[in-house]
Amino acid sequence: MNMTGTFFDTMVICMLTGLVIASSGVLGMTDPDTGKLVSGAQLTIMAFSTVFGDYGKLIVSIAISLFAFSTILGWEYYGEKALEYLIKKRPVIMGYRVVFALITFVGATTTLDVVWNFLGYDERPHDYPESHLSVVAQQ
Repeated sequence: MNMTGTFFDTMVICMLTGLVIASSGVLGMTDPDTGKLVSGAQLTIMAFSTVFGDYGKLIVSIAISLFAFSTILGWEYYGEKALEYLIKKRPVIMGYRVVFALITFVGATTTLDVVWNFLGYDERPHDYPESHLSVVAQQ
């Protein structure tokens, strides 16, 4: 595997998504049902829908599904190769695959709050290193 996938995802896809959100006029909108700011996939869908209409949902949904699937495959592959390097026993590798599949299933079928709590994160953005950089950049 090489770094072009990481570059493409981070520098191209994330930058273009940010530009679409920033230029669409939906940034800062509130959800009428909850009264909270729109964020995440819902914000991205709204931004793409300003240009593509109902196809915006389809485009974002397919893109998120493909990126999620490729990320899952990539992390499984990296972990398996690292384990193969350390332990060259086939039953251990198969055990890793089963545990990875179970954890992936649980992560995909529970709410995001449960996953973040399991990982030890919370929704306060000051806990993430990237937000420290954005705070410094804004000063």
